[in-house]
Amino acid sequence: MKKPILAAMLSCHSTQLSDEEKRLFADYNPLGISLFGRNINDKEQLKTLIKEIKEVIGRDDVLIAVDQEGGRVRRLQGKEFHDIVSLEKLADIAHSQSLSQAVSAAFKHSQLICHDLQSVGINFNYAPVLDIAYPDTTPALKNRCMGDDENIISTLGRVILDGHLMHHICPCIKHMPGHGRAKVDPHLHLP
Repeated sequence: MKKPILAAMLSCHSTQLSDEEKRLFADYNPLGISLFGRNINDKEQLKTLIKEIKEVIGRDDVLIAVDQEGGRVRRLQGKEFHDIVSLEKLADIAHSQSLSQAVSAAFKHSQLICHDLQSVGINFNYAPVLDIAYPDTTPALKNRCMGDDENIISTLGRVILDGHLMHHICPCIKHMPGHGRAKVDPHLHLP
């Protein structure tokens, strides 16, 4: 009998698995593993870590997740990865040029992100942010939003989602409308 998959996303502490993490992952068979900056030194190390995670869990379909929105929220950084702009910049293109040019940029944005994720074995991205930026939205979120125009946000968001799916990367929309009304950084204070 196959071990049931634990409906949970777990994480690890460092750039390689400890013996305790190996036992935990093998015993609990989690749906996936979320990776953070603390887990990434460079491309080869990350590929090795992901391979080790899949071997320890014993499944090739483990979700390997990361935050790769663009701008300042990029876990894959450095010369080995694309320098992806923030989602706010995509909205700026829609306002300063045209929505169709922003759509092209959003598709390219998605392609570059997916290329980087695929190159190391990541198959799940905590992106895009689909929240609305308000005049008093906390700076912790504001430049991660595609502006304040619902049509632009939904149009570009759909392009990014479709781009991920086309490249077999599971997107995870986040910070849905509502979070943008927070006036304080929720990482530090309760809004």
